[in-house]
Amino acid sequence: MTTSAATLVERTRDLLDDYGANQTTLTAAISTTAATSCTVASVTDISAGDYISVNFETMRVTNVATLTLTIERGQRGSTAATHADAAKVISQPLYPPHRILNMLNAAVGKLTKQVTDSSTLTVVDDQFAYAQPSTIDRIWRVEIENSDEGDEFFIIRNWEMQDGGSYFRIFGNYTTGRNIRVVGTSKFSALTSSGNLDTSFPDDNPNAINYLMYETAGQLLLQRQATVSNRDSFVGLTDAFGANYPDQSIRTARQYLAEAERYRQLAINQEPILQKPVAPTQNPNRIYLQRL
Repeated sequence: MTTSAATLVERTRDLLDDYGANQTTLTAAISTTAATSCTVASVTDISAGDYISVNFETMRVTNVATLTLTIERGQRGSTAATHADAAKVISQPLYPPHRILNMLNAAVGKLTKQVTDSSTLTVVDDQFAYAQPSTIDRIWRVEIENSDEGDEFFIIRNWEMQDGGSYFRIFGNYTTGRNIRVVGTSKFSALTSSGNLDTSFPDDNPNAINYLMYETAGQLLLQRQATVSNRDSFVGLTDAFGANYPDQSIRTARQYLAEAERYRQLAINQEPILQKPVAPTQNPNRIYLQRL
């Protein structure tokens, strides 16, 4: 099961209760990244100087003529892209989709996945240092194939990292040709605007998905509050209570981040792939000779 970036962005937007000033659709595709105009089904709540979001691109409207908008492309750190006919157009969103995506990737980056590599390395006679497999960012455990049972491995307790983590050294004599199994952790692949979560991400676990959304929403609220910290009202809140009490966004952000941490711990406890591998040494990445 894989969840798309677009789905996660929309679910996070719903959590933030941010639907922009209004929403409409394109009535013709934007077929090039250099196009300077587009047509929409409605211009309600769209004026010159406003920003609109189409998919993951933010544009600045410089003129409105009937249902045609003159636009400046790739605004506020977004990238100009092509867009299909009937694509959703959000006017004046507080949180443009590309910003939500960036923060979702920051949340994904706080998790690691357990990885096992048993096909890259084999024992070479009189060789003791081996390159760290590219699939693993940090090694937690090294194992050698059993000479009697080819599908079984036993843990090597005497090994150490070398050269700042590029190689690891094993101590002992083992039969040439036996597979070396390396167990460690690595990062999940980052989300792209047209892509999905890493195929190994446990997105069928609601706690893992909720962690991503609540962490993203909390961080976005904190970022937005930083821009209004010296004001006596929170620009963007339409209700009278929220406008007069800007600190509410900080409180909400903290609540969201606390919930995110709770969801993260639940997901880690429930999903083996999110757990750190058991290591036979106290600190397997410390560069020194570890003997137990």
